[in-house]
Amino acid sequence: MTDEVSRRNFMKSAAAAAIAVAPAAMPVLGANDRVKIGWIGTGSRGFHIMGQMYQGSKDMVEVVAVCDTFSGNLAKGKDRVQTMGGNTPKTYVDYRDILADPSIDTVFIATPEHLHYPMAMAALKAGKNIYLEKPIGHTIEEGAEIVKLAEKTGKVFQIGTQIAATNSTFAPKKCSSRG
Repeated sequence: MTDEVSRRNFMKSAAAAAIAVAPAAMPVLGANDRVKIGWIGTGSRGFHIMGQMYQGSKDMVEVVAVCDTFSGNLAKGKDRVQTMGGNTPKTYVDYRDILADPSIDTVFIATPEHLHYPMAMAALKAGKNIYLEKPIGHTIEEGAEIVKLAEKTGKVFQIGTQIAATNSTFAPKKCSSRG
């Protein structure tokens, strides 16, 4: 058996870990309770990681709302929830509507990069736990602000990223020198 971690297996683990961490920061849930998810961004990346989440954590989550400004992605995201989750989510064009919903515990943000910082800040201010696709922001200062607010609010905040160094193909190799 190999110790290599494939990108596919890593993504499955990362998506499952994102959901597994969220309940730890929330009040104790009963055996039949699941984390209520609001999904912001159902385009290609959001659609993909939603599938990974369902494969790894279906019994722990319920996507109750999806949001996208493009109607085709919104319909595709809604259909994915109905197919994989077995429920019909609310649909929104404006992400602020998801953040205003008190029934939502956690938001997944899989939008274009320039929206990550403002959406993450708004989500934390709204009291939501967050799974955010990389990058966290466009500057070190933006990243620091998000981390500071997450610590202040006590909310779970996780960044989705792939770590190339975990794959032995890309790991640094020992160099040999010739005398």
